[in-house]
Amino acid sequence: MLTRKLYLEWKEDKIRATSFCPGWVKTDMGTDAAMLTVSRTDFSLPNVTIVRGELRNYSWKNRLFLSPSLSCLSRPTMVSILVTGANRGIGLGLVRQLVQEPSVTPVIATARNIDKATDLKAIKSPKLHLVQLEMIDEQSIAQDVTKVSGIVGENGLDFLVNNAGIFNQAKLAGDLSKALVMEQFEVNTVAPLLLTNMFRGLLKKAADKKGSSHIANISSTLGSIEFAPQIETPMPIYAIYAISKAALNMLTRRLFLEWKEDKIRATSFCPGYVKTDMGTDAAMLTLEESTVPLAKLILSLTEEHNGLYYRYNGEKIP
Repeated sequence: MLTRKLYLEWKEDKIRATSFCPGWVKTDMGTDAAMLTVSRTDFSLPNVTIVRGELRNYSWKNRLFLSPSLSCLSRPTMVSILVTGANRGIGLGLVRQLVQEPSVTPVIATARNIDKATDLKAIKSPKLHLVQLEMIDEQSIAQDVTKVSGIVGENGLDFLVNNAGIFNQAKLAGDLSKALVMEQFEVNTVAPLLLTNMFRGLLKKAADKKGSSHIANISSTLGSIEFAPQIETPMPIYAIYAISKAALNMLTRRLFLEWKEDKIRATSFCPGYVKTDMGTDAAMLTLEESTVPLAKLILSLTEEHNGLYYRYNGEKIP
């Protein structure tokens, strides 16, 4: 109430007041029965940033008291999410974050070979479901649609994260072959297109029930046409990879234009230059530095993000 009275009585002086709920945290007060560790609430609260004097929230809206709502006190809506390419790298990092989110269940993680996905199988969570998927095999995708339908039921699929991708060193000059080009386009562009199209029914089912569903395409700043002349990295920029990611960004835009009436939204994300098998140790970000805010950003998607392109930290990419 102090916050509310400060808002009412000091607003003419441009002094703003906001209350925050950190969640039910494992502290001396919260006890070990609480749902969140101290580190988990630390990840959420810094994501509330001040931009031009206005409060902008990149984390869960139910962690924030914004007058007149007290949504932190209400039970969050449970959402389902599927992440492709979850056996390593960005996909694995996202799954590790998502299984810790109280409002997310089930978390469905796919990999080409579940038996070899040692790090993924090491994640112990009752909400995690592992599904084997060959991204460029339409029969495999169709089988997985049936499996995922059995997991999510009548609620449909709230979030589809097209993360799986590959990187090879094909250049515009030199030993360029059709096989190298098609390999990257099949996995980085064609597979997300096929997968998204075949999961459309489950995405629409969720949108019909909850008002919207969301497609998150994990892309790269290398796929930005406007930024292409400006990008500098410690590693060579291989053209075919960049072109395949630019095509993925156009897929995001076309999904926005053609599916918006069905309330199925699509957004592209750059996870940053991350220390993974693809990014190598020369990269600037650890896996956690990328995937903690990226997971939050994906879960906070709204209509204003539809058809657009963002960095892992919420910065818009042209």
